[in-house]
Amino acid sequence: MANVLFLDIGSRFTKYCLIQLLENFFKNPTINYKEEKNNNIQDNGNINSEKNSFYEILALGLADTEGINYQRVVDYSLYEEFITSLVNDIKKETNKNIDIILLSIGGPNLYSIVSNLKIEVNNQEITHSFLDDYLSKKTKIGKIHADTIVALPEDFENIISILPRLFIIDSVDKTYNPIGLTAKNSLEIELFISAIKSDHKKNITKPFEKLGFEVNDNINFNSKNSLFFIPNVLSYNKAISNSNNLRKIRDLPPLAIIDLGYSITEVVVILEGTPYVKVYIKRGLKNILKDISFALGINLEEADNILLGIDISKIHKEDEYIEINPVFYNNSNVIQKEKVQIQSIIDTVIIPRLEEILKLLKSALANSFSYSLISNILLIGGGANIKGIDKLIYNTFEIRTNTFKVNKKYFDDYRLTSLYGMIEIFVDKIYQDYKRSKYEISIVKSNKVKGIVEKISEFFKNFF
Repeated sequence: MANVLFLDIGSRFTKYCLIQLLENFFKNPTINYKEEKNNNIQDNGNINSEKNSFYEILALGLADTEGINYQRVVDYSLYEEFITSLVNDIKKETNKNIDIILLSIGGPNLYSIVSNLKIEVNNQEITHSFLDDYLSKKTKIGKIHADTIVALPEDFENIISILPRLFIIDSVDKTYNPIGLTAKNSLEIELFISAIKSDHKKNITKPFEKLGFEVNDNINFNSKNSLFFIPNVLSYNKAISNSNNLRKIRDLPPLAIIDLGYSITEVVVILEGTPYVKVYIKRGLKNILKDISFALGINLEEADNILLGIDISKIHKEDEYIEINPVFYNNSNVIQKEKVQIQSIIDTVIIPRLEEILKLLKSALANSFSYSLISNILLIGGGANIKGIDKLIYNTFEIRTNTFKVNKKYFDDYRLTSLYGMIEIFVDKIYQDYKRSKYEISIVKSNKVKGIVEKISEFFKNFF
């Protein structure tokens, strides 16, 4: 069966997961997926307990990223060596080949915008084939002319995702699922469009091309050794909407997802169940860790332990100290430790930098969306591990804030939210295409991979 590798390459860590699509599902595509999902809400320790009829996880973990800063390639030789080593190590560890790679794109390398497309019709019944045919003529994934459907910045000429957010029939009836309805005069489609920065696309994919993978704009499975992109905004949205922690987010008022990463902090506004606005700033955990490191004369690893080990929302007593090992003592034969007052570190180093980051983020968001409409903030990423940070975000935005991690074993880590969402996008899209019987599946035992690859042609065609 096809083996699919998901990669979320960050400035500090690269999150990876290799899954294998299971043959049993494709032999029985009419399986009651929803019933099985409800029967397996409790994770009994099996990493695949919820979808064990669909795919198996072969490898999952984090690797120290090399050659990347601010989610951009800054040292190509280091980056190429890192990617080559990571892919080969995963193949060696699992004793499996990799057929398909899906790569997360976000931060300064992703441009997202909402655009409306209006269709004049005459008593048109809305079907999947009608929408697919029309969208394929009007909206192309890949390199486009700026005036095709929406004006994009010059550096972002490659569309990687077109997501229909909602539909308006005859300028009156708003719906999220128009299939089966009839439009008398018009159908308006609100699209969430994502494009990748051109130079980043070239730099980030070079090592994969040398490994034999072909980079494709139009996502399909007509050939093996293919690489495709998934916008991280869609992964965030999918992760929280598929979690048991939240009811269907379409029924909720606008909410925001903040990903406090190592070098980039992003915020995505979810409106009516789908992404609506994305902004980012070039600030993150790295800035806080460097401040702690410089202030105390310690290395970044010890600064990280301090940041994650104290509660920044708590008022600590004057006699509460932590012991540190200043860098200038590291090469000495004498073990020299110093004591530093915890509250002093919080008040003079950690809080000022965090407040700066949050104020910059608030200002960036205010330029694109009225944050007063946001009902909840969900915090993910490595920064969500800082004890008490939710209270600081609340004080800045005056919006109820909670840390969020996926309620699944092995994904129960703030840093893996996007990775989990990528897998859910992939798996759910396959299932939905089977469910609507758009693609006929036939597994040939003598050539299992070919059976899947050739029959699931272009199921990602215009949207995830």
